[in-house]
Amino acid sequence: IEAAGKKTTDEQIKIVSSIIQLGKALYELNNFHDLGAIFAALNNNNISRLDYIKENLGTNDIKLLNTFEDLYCIRSNYKNYRTYISKLNVNCPIIPYT
Repeated sequence: IEAAGKKTTDEQIKIVSSIIQLGKALYELNNFHDLGAIFAALNNNNISRLDYIKENLGTNDIKLLNTFEDLYCIRSNYKNYRTYISKLNVNCPIIPYT
């Protein structure tokens, strides 16, 4: 992910924040496949080891990250994800996470 290679902390935080906002848009569009890819990228060791990025993200970004983390929690075979999908309107198109 590009943020790890940037030189300044502000650049890194800005890139991660924009990626989280992209994730929010995918979440709202029910595009769980691409949201899963975004979540995986944000949990990549190159990003997750940079604690100062999470410490400097806005409250909204942290809430979104927590939402994504809860949704893609692997406990009970992705139970939170399956429950969320089952509660969606059946007429609502979705792109499932596979």
